[in-house]
Formats: sequence, structure tokens, C-alpha cells
Amino acid sequence: MKRVVLIAAAITTAGAGVAAAADFGVPASGSSNPSFYVAPTTAPSSGGEWAGFYVGGLAGYVRATFADGITATASGITLGGYAGVNIQKNALVIGVEAGGAWARVDDGAGNGIGWQGELRGRAGFAFSRFLIYGAGGVVIAGVETSTPSSSPELGWTVGGGGEFAINDAITARVEYVYQRFGEISPAAPTTLSAQGVRSGIGIRF
Repeated sequence: MKRVVLIAAAITTAGAGVAAAADFGVPASGSSNPSFYVAPTTAPSSGGEWAGFYVGGLAGYVRATFADGITATASGITLGGYAGVNIQKNALVIGVEAGGAWARVDDGAGNGIGWQGELRGRAGFAFSRFLIYGAGGVVIAGVETSTPSSSPELGWTVGGGGEFAINDAITARVEYVYQRFGEISPAAPTTLSAQGVRSGIGIRF
């Protein structure tokens, strides 16, 4: 009878020990003491979350074509900035962006572009730290012609590019843009189109 009681007590003690070990969690590696608990850790952020507001600066090269029976080609640089907001659903990223730039684009004969402003929609796909996107919207530019005349002209723009998240706050981008203004001088019908490549550094909030 005493032996049965001792066996029952041993079984009860072992069961209590297992329950206590379960309450304490998983013991640390190399330790037999269940009180040394190692909490599970989460992986660090990859920096690939694109939702939110951002601002940035840009620089680029532009090549513009004036055509009124005789074609004139102007080229030069642009320097400016941009600001926008994105929303993200899984890999899909959509947003709106506004930008403006000073430009020194001319052909040496009085045809050129002095400044630009854009309002564009953007849509693309995120692959962790990379974002591939297309963009389109309206553009306004300060245009000069050899007529001579100078006026703001309204047109449309399309393009696309890629952006890389250097870390959770800073991004770098490269993109191609095409702009079309149509007829810009009633006195001497002239069409204007421009295309260029530009790069930028942005800060996300």
C-alpha cells in the first residue's frame, strides 16, 4: 500500500513540474532551468513600406523640340523639388505628386523653357525596398520662342521610373518623362514636346 502511495505521489509531482514548465515557456538554449525564458523576437523592418507623405529634390536633363515647319532642338538642365502622398495595398502603391523646377533649356536662338510645374498621379508595384511605377498628369511651363514671345503653356505628361528605399526615411529615384504642349504660338504655329531623364532624393514621413 505504501508503495502505491509513493508511486502516485511521484506521478503527481512530475505532472506539476510539466505544467510549471509550460507556464514558464521555452527554456533558453543550453539551459535546463525553465525559468530562463527567451522571448521570441520579430524581424526588423525591411524599409519597404511606401504609404505616407514624402518630399524631395531633383535634377535632370531635358531635350525639347520646337516645330513650325523648321525644327529647333533645345537642351539643358532642370533643378527643383517634389512632394506627394502614397497609399499601399499589398504590393500595389498609388498616389499623387506635385513638383516644380527651374530650367535652363535653350537652343541658342531664342527657343527654350525657363521653368516647369507638374501635377501627376502615380501607380506602381512595390518589391520590398524597390518601387516600379508609371506616372501621368498635367504640366505647365514657361516657354520662350524666337518669334519672340514668352508665355506659360499647359500640356500633358507621362513617364515612369524606379525608386529605392535606402532606409526607412530616405529614398532615391530615377525616371523618364515625356511632355507635350501642342501649339504654343498663334502668330507662327509652333508645337513643343520635351523628354528627359531626372533623378531625385526623397524623405518619407
